[in-house]
Amino acid sequence: MSNTTEQQIALVTGYAERDGDTVHNSAACFGPDGGLLCNYRKVQLYGPRERALYTPGNNLPTFRLGTETAAILICYDIEFAPHIKSLADRGVTVILAPTANMQPFTHVVRHTVPAMAANHGVSIAYANYCGTEGDLTYVGGSLIAGPHGEILAQAGDTPALLIAQLPPRDPDRLATQSADLRPF
Repeated sequence: MSNTTEQQIALVTGYAERDGDTVHNSAACFGPDGGLLCNYRKVQLYGPRERALYTPGNNLPTFRLGTETAAILICYDIEFAPHIKSLADRGVTVILAPTANMQPFTHVVRHTVPAMAANHGVSIAYANYCGTEGDLTYVGGSLIAGPHGEILAQAGDTPALLIAQLPPRDPDRLATQSADLRPF
């Protein structure tokens, strides 16, 4: 972790977390000093294999990351607007999303992630696995989307380090849009 201290960066890593008789698909965020900032257990398990291996988490924790309020969502979690809305409503400005999204789901990185960022006024750092393992080909395409859905940085289908300056949220835009919502 010495490089995280020197560069003042945080590190998110995914792992299988054992808790008694259960195992969770989890991710932890460590701050620049190496201290644990957040541990998150994936809520939305994908498919029968993942559901057979893991127990779903049951909360959406937030934490401070420098001047930002942050949260972690893992892979399939990012596709559920109610989770992102809940986090945005609680002041989250950046979501860190480690993922291993495979073919044929390229639409998630290309369209879903930027749309979720724009619709909820949050930045999303989506770190997607790339390469092939067995019969799975992972789509790569890691990206950082700003709070208007703009792509601030994007990788191809090979490993890459992405760095971006996150623009501020525009709470007035979101408040206006919310006030304009007309039930029918």
